[in-house]
Amino acid sequence: MKHWKTTFSLAHIGAALYEQVIGNRTQETPVIAHFSGDEIRITLSNYYSLYQTEILGASVYNSTQKTGPVRFLFGSCSGCIVEPETQIQSDSAFLPVKQGDQLVIRIAFAPETRALSGQGLTFARHSEAGDYTMEPVFPVSDEEIWVFPKRPFDAGEPTFLLSQIDILTEQEGISLAVLGDSNGFMRMWTAPLEKMMEEKGLPCVVLNQSISGNRLLSDTAKEIPGQLFGFSAKRRYNIDINSLCGLTHIIFAIGGNDLYQPGTMAAPNDSS
Repeated sequence: MKHWKTTFSLAHIGAALYEQVIGNRTQETPVIAHFSGDEIRITLSNYYSLYQTEILGASVYNSTQKTGPVRFLFGSCSGCIVEPETQIQSDSAFLPVKQGDQLVIRIAFAPETRALSGQGLTFARHSEAGDYTMEPVFPVSDEEIWVFPKRPFDAGEPTFLLSQIDILTEQEGISLAVLGDSNGFMRMWTAPLEKMMEEKGLPCVVLNQSISGNRLLSDTAKEIPGQLFGFSAKRRYNIDINSLCGLTHIIFAIGGNDLYQPGTMAAPNDSS
């Protein structure tokens, strides 16, 4: 029986701390399909933005099979507006995919878009001005998208708004979600775990929902603008775990920051 399984997920943080020039550009994010299927849908999250975010369109391309692009629709519309502290799921798009194929998700942002919800350390690329969701070429911009600070992330280009990709599949397999902090975010132990699971030869995916600096019971301290360390893991469970499809296992690896951060720069007025 066919069922939805999440093949990619991204736990967001508040990017309002950084000023970006992202409006009127297209974002391209490559991901690996961990399951075979013929329908795909995406989820766009705006939980950490102070502003409503409008996209002009979104699409998916199977770069391994060289098929597509296929446009995602949102209630039969090519674009949509995602309000602050909400998420929106696309309609399903028909595009056959095999386990191991590389999918490319493109999202075109409306002019004046800023302060988006997202996450760094991804392999995203951002285009020159224009909507390139359905174009055969993707002209990568030579200009930094960051205004101040110039580049807040040390490695990789951040992905904004995109938080989840689901595939309609008949395959079973292990779907393991990790709700964690920096040790998980930096893949110190999740990468070896994922490699070990892949060596078993079964369809599997590790959905790493970890955030650097994240705490179990407390949101980011008010002294730090924006939710740089994300909402508390207790609060994130409903946002970053309950939305995932086809989960078989969950690992909780969090709590160290609740012991470490109080009394430091991260939480100077927090005693517990």
